[in-house]
Amino acid sequence: MKTKIFFLILISLVSSLLLGGCATGLPPTSWPGVVTDGKTAYIASAAHVYAVRLEDGSEVWRFPEKADAKKSFFAAPVLTPDGQLIVGGYDYVLYSLNPQNGQVNWQFEA
Repeated sequence: MKTKIFFLILISLVSSLLLGGCATGLPPTSWPGVVTDGKTAYIASAAHVYAVRLEDGSEVWRFPEKADAKKSFFAAPVLTPDGQLIVGGYDYVLYSLNPQNGQVNWQFEA
């Protein structure tokens, strides 16, 4: 009797492991990445990178303007000394944005 229960549990565990491997991956999620220059916060969260004015919390710009299923951002952006905002996307692309208006300076596909 104990042997039957043991094998039933064992078969159930093995089956669930095998079937779990057939599942599709989860979409990437995380806490948003944030960096600030003292006047503006740059936030990488899900489908967009946002520039938010710290004084009143208003949105200055967003990149990209419309959500793209292929792009998502979670790592904290980096402000460089020469005035670029560098963000890495889950699409394996490194973007250099103008922190004033969110326009792409350049992009590098890895």
